[in-house]
Amino acid sequence: MSTVSRPPRRPARPLLALLAIVLTVSTLSACGLLSEDSGADGSESGSFPVTIDHALGEAKIEKKPKRVVTIGWLSQDVVAALGTVPVGVTDFSWGSVDKYLPWFAERVKELDGEMPELIEVNDSDEASAEQILDLDPDLIVAAHSGITDSNYKKLSSIAPTIAYDKKPWQSDWKDVTLTVGTAMGQKKQAQKLLDETEKLIADTAEDNPKFTKTSFAYGWYLEEGSTELPLYVSADPRVQFVQQLGFKLSPQVADKESDPGTFTASFSLEEVDTIKADVYIGWVDNKKDLNRTVDNAVLKKWKPFASDSYYIMEDQAVAWASSAPSVLGIPWAMDDIVAGLDKAVAGKA
Repeated sequence: MSTVSRPPRRPARPLLALLAIVLTVSTLSACGLLSEDSGADGSESGSFPVTIDHALGEAKIEKKPKRVVTIGWLSQDVVAALGTVPVGVTDFSWGSVDKYLPWFAERVKELDGEMPELIEVNDSDEASAEQILDLDPDLIVAAHSGITDSNYKKLSSIAPTIAYDKKPWQSDWKDVTLTVGTAMGQKKQAQKLLDETEKLIADTAEDNPKFTKTSFAYGWYLEEGSTELPLYVSADPRVQFVQQLGFKLSPQVADKESDPGTFTASFSLEEVDTIKADVYIGWVDNKKDLNRTVDNAVLKKWKPFASDSYYIMEDQAVAWASSAPSVLGIPWAMDDIVAGLDKAVAGKA
């Protein structure tokens, strides 16, 4: 599909300032900038050994990880932001995104690192244990993923493996940030990254008070032949991010549990008009998906579409930043996301 054009980005000031704190250890050492409680490897004093509990077991990490494989979303951004380039990551190819998320690729370049190997995933959404074994990792992070119990058992026999905290694909991006920071022996640095990113979000919310008066629903596009609209539930990171900007999740969506094995709740087109939402937020694969959704006869009667109060992301890079919010992705895409939300709130979609 053709991607939407974007104005030139302004530098993400909070991220640029904070990444100075988490430059590579060699640079920090050369400049004498390591804190007194940091080891030569950049880990904070007393960080290891550490045990991290999760839904599928526990990960015991004896020393600072150097060869990290990440599975799923979010984790790779935190590892890179903390100064370590993963040796293996998920393939994020989708529309305008080729293999690697753009903010992650920029960070790897800043670290003078090599782009990681892309982890193969089978039809059951299980990462290749054989490929990961060949990468010789000392830590595997799948803190926001759909890792299965059988896949976890294989991977944890290779290296300490961190699965999701409670449910597959339903993680708080802030918790993931601190979990990864703890695993890397850099919890304080992860907290600083998180604080700066949350300040950016809070400042943005303060600059846009109209957001706090606006309810929303965030969902997929309407698939061809479908009579249901999937909407993301309150445990989904993209919903949490929009809420941090001040928006209020529609109560009808907030009360819903996700469909089994998913992170969405399905609403039939007949019941969509019962969902109280001022704006609709979503993403599409292509222009056909967009037209099919906004031109649907039933959806056109729903308040967000009837009043042109919707923001549907056609640029997959921006959609990734919203779907998998992180300390790298949020600053990268904030201007674009706020511009789209502004138009939706003003009824100028």
